[in-house]
Amino acid sequence: MSYDVQRGIVTGFTRNLIAQPFTGQATTPQSFAYPTFTDPSGRKTLVRILVGRLAGTWVSPDDPGVRYTPGRP
Repeated sequence: MSYDVQRGIVTGFTRNLIAQPFTGQATTPQSFAYPTFTDPSGRKTLVRILVGRLAGTWVSPDDPGVRYTPGRP
Protein backbone atom coordinates (compact mmCIF):
# COMPACT_ATOMS: atom_id res chain seq x y z
CA MET A 1 0.00 0.00 0.00
CA SER A 2 1.01 3.58 -0.42
CA TYR A 3 -0.22 6.26 1.93
CA ASP A 4 -1.32 9.88 1.50
CA VAL A 5 0.05 12.19 4.19
CA GLN A 6 -1.01 15.79 4.78
CA ARG A 7 0.17 17.95 7.69
CA GLY A 8 1.37 14.94 9.69
CA ILE A 9 -1.83 12.90 9.27
CA VAL A 10 -2.41 9.84 7.08
CA THR A 11 -5.44 10.87 4.99
CA GLY A 12 -5.80 7.80 2.78
CA PHE A 13 -4.13 4.85 1.16
CA THR A 14 -3.99 2.98 -2.16
CA ARG A 15 -3.41 -0.73 -2.64
CA ASN A 16 -0.54 -1.29 -5.07
CA LEU A 17 0.70 -4.36 -6.89
CA ILE A 18 4.39 -4.15 -7.78
CA ALA A 19 5.29 -6.86 -10.31
CA GLN A 20 9.01 -7.05 -9.52
CA PRO A 21 10.82 -6.72 -6.19
CA PHE A 22 13.10 -3.70 -5.96
CA THR A 23 15.57 -2.11 -3.58
CA GLY A 24 15.63 1.61 -2.98
CA GLN A 25 16.57 4.37 -0.62
CA ALA A 26 14.06 5.72 1.88
CA THR A 27 13.83 8.18 4.73
CA THR A 28 14.17 7.19 8.36
CA PRO A 29 10.83 5.85 9.69
CA GLN A 30 8.46 8.53 10.93
CA SER A 31 5.28 8.21 12.97
CA PHE A 32 2.09 9.86 11.66
CA ALA A 33 -1.41 10.20 13.08
CA TYR A 34 -3.62 7.47 11.56
CA PRO A 35 -7.05 7.86 13.14
CA THR A 36 -9.65 5.14 12.54
CA PHE A 37 -13.11 4.46 13.94
CA THR A 38 -11.69 1.78 16.24
CA ASP A 39 -8.59 3.80 17.23
CA PRO A 40 -9.06 7.58 16.92
CA SER A 41 -5.58 8.10 18.40
CA GLY A 42 -3.90 5.57 16.08
CA ARG A 43 -0.44 6.05 14.59
CA LYS A 44 1.28 4.60 11.52
CA THR A 45 5.02 4.33 10.89
CA LEU A 46 5.97 5.27 7.33
CA VAL A 47 9.06 5.77 5.19
CA ARG A 48 9.21 7.84 2.02
CA ILE A 49 10.89 6.33 -1.03
CA LEU A 50 13.56 8.75 -2.26
CA VAL A 51 14.63 7.54 -5.73
CA GLY A 52 13.23 5.73 -8.74
CA ARG A 53 9.80 5.66 -10.25
CA LEU A 54 8.18 5.42 -6.80
CA ALA A 55 10.07 8.44 -5.43
CA GLY A 56 7.89 10.45 -3.07
CA THR A 57 5.69 7.48 -2.18
CA TRP A 58 5.00 6.80 1.51
CA VAL A 59 4.98 3.10 2.50
CA SER A 60 4.85 1.28 5.82
CA PRO A 61 7.65 -1.09 6.81
CA ASP A 62 4.95 -2.96 8.78
CA ASP A 63 2.93 -3.83 5.66
CA PRO A 64 3.30 -7.23 3.94
CA GLY A 65 5.90 -7.17 1.17
CA VAL A 66 7.78 -4.15 2.54
CA ARG A 67 11.08 -4.54 4.34
CA TYR A 68 13.04 -1.63 5.78
CA THR A 69 16.71 -2.08 6.66
CA PRO A 70 18.49 0.93 8.20
CA GLY A 71 21.56 2.02 6.31
CA ARG A 72 24.94 2.83 7.71
CA PRO A 73 25.64 6.46 8.66
